[in-house]
Amino acid sequence: MGEKLAMVVFSGSADRLIGMAILAGAASAMDWEVDIFLQLWGVYAF
Repeated sequence: MGEKLAMVVFSGSADRLIGMAILAGAASAMDWEVDIFLQLWGVYAF
């Protein structure tokens, strides 16, 4: 695992969450290490 992806989720709107999920899924499928940091409104979405 040489590549890494880190994302900060700061909004709970659907269009941003879908984009985050696509990027995280693609990176994970390529065997990248993925870190997702949730901030206030991003946490409310879950």
